[in-house]
Amino acid sequence: MHLRMLTAAVCLGLGACTLNPKPFTAEENTARAAADLAQIETFSPPPAGPITLEEAEARALAYNLDNRLQMFNAALQDRQLDLTKLDMLPNLTANAG
Repeated sequence: MHLRMLTAAVCLGLGACTLNPKPFTAEENTARAAADLAQIETFSPPPAGPITLEEAEARALAYNLDNRLQMFNAALQDRQLDLTKLDMLPNLTANAG
């Protein structure tokens, strides 16, 4: 009885590990990029009037899109590295067994 329950639990557990990822289409990527750009533009409002040098420097640091893009790319690459490590897990388990 316990062996059957254990076998059923293992089968359900292994079945839960299967994933079928669906790649994004070009239209979905374009729509997401447009939405992100619109959100960035609302995040950095244009100045209402003349600004001082200190305000200009503060805005340049706060709203630097190139710097933000580099930070997002670094975070994405770190996440991709984590996913790559997880992809190796079934191969390591199969080779160890």
